[in-house]
Amino acid sequence: MKRLGQVIAIALPGLLASGHAVAEGNGPVKSLCAITSTLTCDVTGCVRGPANAVNLPVFVKVDTKSKVVETAKEGGDRRTSKILSSHAEGDTLVLLGGELGHGWSATMDQATGSFTGTVAGDGVGYMIFGSCLAY
Repeated sequence: MKRLGQVIAIALPGLLASGHAVAEGNGPVKSLCAITSTLTCDVTGCVRGPANAVNLPVFVKVDTKSKVVETAKEGGDRRTSKILSSHAEGDTLVLLGGELGHGWSATMDQATGSFTGTVAGDGVGYMIFGSCLAY
């Protein structure tokens, strides 16, 4: 589970973006996002709790123009990842990507900045919920 937490810390940034900036003309998004809740499941069961309960970063910076996301964890561990695909469907922003054998997706409400993301790997899945602020 610890290794998967490290993989998610790399892949997760691509899950997070703010709908606030996108709502105004579908332009680039720069945002700071906070993970408020997670659900992690493998074949043995599920763990529900805050981001740090499953070794995820709490804060993520997102820049859809540069297609780059950055996480920072306690202790100064910083990671970056690329957003491979993003598009708007009505009021919903959809992001897709993958890294280190894991695929991820996210949908964001463009009016509120709330999001739901998923990460799927070999025998494990994460659901991530949070909120973002444009900057």
